[in-house]
Amino acid sequence: MQDIENSIRERAYHLWDDAGRPDGQADNFWLIAQHQLLEASLDQLVAVAKVSKKPRAVKKPASTKKTKAA
Repeated sequence: MQDIENSIRERAYHLWDDAGRPDGQADNFWLIAQHQLLEASLDQLVAVAKVSKKPRAVKKPASTKKTKAA
């Protein structure tokens, strides 16, 4: 959890610095950084899911036909 917070903090700092270091905007930069990092993480998860998704063989159910008794 701290790794995520540190990543958000670092990203927020860079966003704030790039914006000219405006006062009173810490929450806004935190939320923007959080959104960007979570979106990037989701994109990675989707990419992994697409790669690991393999077609599976479909098993046919056993026949349920009843045979006539003689």
